[in-house]
Amino acid sequence: MVVRAERVLFITTSVGEVGDSRKRTGLWLGSLAEPYYLFQKKGYITEVASMRGGTAPIDPLSMEKPYNRHPMTKRFLADGEALGLLDNTSSVAYISADRYSAIFITGKVLHVHDACCTCYGLGIAVDAPYSKELQRLLSEAFAAKKVVAAVGRGVAALLSAKITDPTHPQAGMPIVYGKQVTGYSNVEEELSGHASEVPFSVEDRIEKVGGEYTRGNRNEGSYANKAGLIITGQNSASALSVAELVVEALSYGVRLTP
Repeated sequence: MVVRAERVLFITTSVGEVGDSRKRTGLWLGSLAEPYYLFQKKGYITEVASMRGGTAPIDPLSMEKPYNRHPMTKRFLADGEALGLLDNTSSVAYISADRYSAIFITGKVLHVHDACCTCYGLGIAVDAPYSKELQRLLSEAFAAKKVVAAVGRGVAALLSAKITDPTHPQAGMPIVYGKQVTGYSNVEEELSGHASEVPFSVEDRIEKVGGEYTRGNRNEGSYANKAGLIITGQNSASALSVAELVVEALSYGVRLTP
């Protein structure tokens, strides 16, 4: 018997520009920074993957004032080791769920604005829901009873993953079928100003695939939900709450692993 630190895999977008006007987007850094340092504190090994691998684009606005004043974002930007994880991500195509205890899909921020040069953390909604390799990975993780977590628009990536165990009573159905799931709400989508630029409504799609959409009382407020080993957050303000539920699900720290 050996003691082995558990691994958490963050998954982020490979999209750095969207639309005909090539608006800049990418990972909303705060949705990664807070969970990253919580998992580090609890003794987990963290790795980062993206749809295509290589350098993961960071939403430029998430590195500017006032967002870069958040203690965890500020710490991340000064942390060479942490930034290095984003410089050389693995592609989800080459990843097996066996290596990880939890998979955490990053999200985006809600920001009410009138600017037109940036799409705030929009990338994850563009590539993740259509990645066959990510769907495979999430289906494998669910079948192996791993923790599967997502935040905000990142929840869209969960909705195409299927239950692959032929003995399961809901075999072939989405992994969120019959479960309470949160994610970016329709109201928040309208407030963000990007409702016309996302491929679909997360809230509507959850209901369409047989999940039960649930949300908090406040837009931009933290709200996380745990349904078995599926953990979801309404928006990036919920990233830390989702991470705390992941830690709870993994029983804090390390497991004894044969």
